[in-house]
Amino acid sequence: MFKCNTKMDHGLVASVKFATAAFVIIVLKLWDGAMAWVHNTNIWWFVGAFVVFVVVAGMKCECFHCKPKAKATKKKK
Repeated sequence: MFKCNTKMDHGLVASVKFATAAFVIIVLKLWDGAMAWVHNTNIWWFVGAFVVFVVVAGMKCECFHCKPKAKATKKKK
């Protein structure tokens, strides 16, 4: 579905993660029913979902499998 952009740097990835976390907090703050559901749900469901999402992202995204750049070597004359 989505292709991993290898030109993404750590700052861009971090900003996307923080924006998503902020959006979730806003939704939970404005919608009392969602907050009650999160509070009443067992923590292990969220831990399991986190593990599944991390594994799926690692398998689908080629960024995690990038090979390091070859070392520059000087040519001998």
